[in-house]
Amino acid sequence: MKIVRSVISAVVLLGVAVQPSLAYLATNGSFETEGAQRAEAYAWSKDGSMFRESYAADTGEFSDFAAIAPGWESNGNFWQTINCDSNLSYYFRVRALRETNFTNANVYVITRFYPPGTDWTVLQSYTNQIPIGLTAYTWTTYEAGGPAPDGAGKVQMRLAYSDSVNAGNAMRFDHAALYTGGKNYRSGEIVDEFSYSPTITDASSWVYQDVAGGNRGNGFSGDWTGLWGSIFSSASSFGVVSNYPAPQGNKMHIPWEGGGILRAIPAISTGTVYFATYFNYSNEDQGHWAGMSLYDAGGGDERAFVGANSGGIGQTKMKVSLDAFGGALTQGSYDFNAGAGQDYLIFGKYDFATRQLSAHAFYKTDTIPWDEEPSWQVTATLGVGRIAEIDAIRLAAGGDGDSNPGDVYFDELRVSDTWWGLFNRDEPPPTGTLITVR
Repeated sequence: MKIVRSVISAVVLLGVAVQPSLAYLATNGSFETEGAQRAEAYAWSKDGSMFRESYAADTGEFSDFAAIAPGWESNGNFWQTINCDSNLSYYFRVRALRETNFTNANVYVITRFYPPGTDWTVLQSYTNQIPIGLTAYTWTTYEAGGPAPDGAGKVQMRLAYSDSVNAGNAMRFDHAALYTGGKNYRSGEIVDEFSYSPTITDASSWVYQDVAGGNRGNGFSGDWTGLWGSIFSSASSFGVVSNYPAPQGNKMHIPWEGGGILRAIPAISTGTVYFATYFNYSNEDQGHWAGMSLYDAGGGDERAFVGANSGGIGQTKMKVSLDAFGGALTQGSYDFNAGAGQDYLIFGKYDFATRQLSAHAFYKTDTIPWDEEPSWQVTATLGVGRIAEIDAIRLAAGGDGDSNPGDVYFDELRVSDTWWGLFNRDEPPPTGTLITVR
């Protein structure tokens, strides 16, 4: 009998989804015909009675130009086609305004999918008809989209107009955007990529797009609700972090005055729950905070907080922190830096058996171990009965008195009952010593 010992190293990556490129696809802000936006505007094709004219745009972005359909012919189209990933969903957003309150013109916002290399065989089409009889001169957001069909290689944004009766009717379009969302979620995956229509901003005004009521993503038990303060969708995602799923969609924005919103998850009362989000903030100040809170009682009772907190007087830089509301704030030594590009991932963990609450933060350039938990930067043992169940998670930011963390951004809220589940991975193979008997 011969015993052979060899060390097994866990290097096989199981169940890893191919991650696509970044999510937000800026297509055309305002269909400009002059200046720096001219080339962008002419990336769109047009036919029939669709024109680019010098009319007041939605918010005056860049200059007073918008795309309009004068209605001098019976129909017309604006469209742009780009490559797509069949493993994603795509959403086309545009702002539209009727110049007259006509009754029988048909105007559509359309997202179409085609095979690779073609734009004539339609595999799937999502259509949103702009309602007839709207009040004239009112800008409104319209959207169409959904999962790309298998085999899709191109996605097309299309504005279509038809009216064989009312000559002289007109529509204006502005602020077109295309953004992605998830499609092929893993079994049990809980994630919201914030694939919601992004807020429109320019030098003269803002058109805010609320997150409240949003229900995209996967695995949650309800919509975003319980809003306090201001919560908006903001264009583009955070950057890709090593080993972590690539962001999709847009991101959540909480302005300097603060706010919070929660979303229900299937109730968890045993085992371990892990949760994570991307995070960025703009202002260092004492007495301010931002992060994730665990809720129970139907989402009505905050039980614990994991995130960033600057603590009391004299401390302006936020640190990775825990708060169970009944004990003292627990802070680790890890500092968060404020400012554009200072992006982090914050991870939380609660173990029902040990009653331990833990947190860990990574900077965007860190390599995060997906196959084993980190040495948690801060841990606290909660009192008996403090958390009996978790059925919702809130994202929020604010401050004490006049303090505030500035503009706060969150993205890709994820929840799992395993560490590797947050990374969309299967359980890693074991490591150790293999004993072979011959």
